[in-house]
Amino acid sequence: MSINYPKTRDGRTTEHKATYNSWRAMKERCNNPNYRCYARYGGRGIKIDEAWLGKDGFTAFLKDMGERPKDKTLDRINLDGNYCKENCRWADQKTQLRNSSKVLYAIATAEELENARCSNSVFYKRIRRGWSKKRSIRNAGERCPSNTARTIPGQMPKMPKLR
Repeated sequence: MSINYPKTRDGRTTEHKATYNSWRAMKERCNNPNYRCYARYGGRGIKIDEAWLGKDGFTAFLKDMGERPKDKTLDRINLDGNYCKENCRWADQKTQLRNSSKVLYAIATAEELENARCSNSVFYKRIRRGWSKKRSIRNAGERCPSNTARTIPGQMPKMPKLR
């Protein structure tokens, strides 16, 4: 059974907008080979529960997951698992960082970055520019110098050895 949501003049729903956007982004990541992140999701074989697809897919997703809470996004508990009720949750950024598969977190944990008040994007840029882990975290307020070495686009940065 479909839920009839109020629509704006251009036909978009107004109710459940954040939840709908999360559902739509999940489908793009897994089903659209032209989507920028497809290789990390659909390209790795990550699938979506059949009940969450099709005409009544959003209704089933909303029933299983509930409304998206403020400041939370869709997260898979097992990063190699599919999108389904048993493997998904609404999580805040801190929880998602701890559950991330990015190489960055093999170098610095979410707790280290949080304690140093260093954002993950700033830390990652510094590592790519050749800064050490210690310097990247210690100098949280310092600007990255523009003349430091950078990696070639499309190549992974050389990561420092863990101690």
